[in-house]
Amino acid sequence: MASLRPRAPDQSPDATVVASWDGQAVHVWGWDGGHTLPVHWLYRGFRQAPWPGSPLAGGALSSITVELPGGARIRPTTARLDSTFGPHWLGGITARPPPGDAVAWFAAVA
Repeated sequence: MASLRPRAPDQSPDATVVASWDGQAVHVWGWDGGHTLPVHWLYRGFRQAPWPGSPLAGGALSSITVELPGGARIRPTTARLDSTFGPHWLGGITARPPPGDAVAWFAAVA
């Protein structure tokens, strides 16, 4: 079955790291303002500072449903951070404050 997701470019200069809570875990995913970013971005997009490595190094590949302003829904591929690795990864982000409001909030409580 073909994916219903819009095809995202391999590299996006405007990529943003997003952290979302689904009631059980923190999910980290990428957004360029129009598309969710593909799985390989979760591996390659975190190779340098301020990131402590790929969130998939200790997380699991997953997805969540996210409602956008205006009511549209997307289902990005995510790195689901578990309760052991997640706080360690979030606490290892070296930028102060961490990029993005949600990432900064989760890093602060980690």
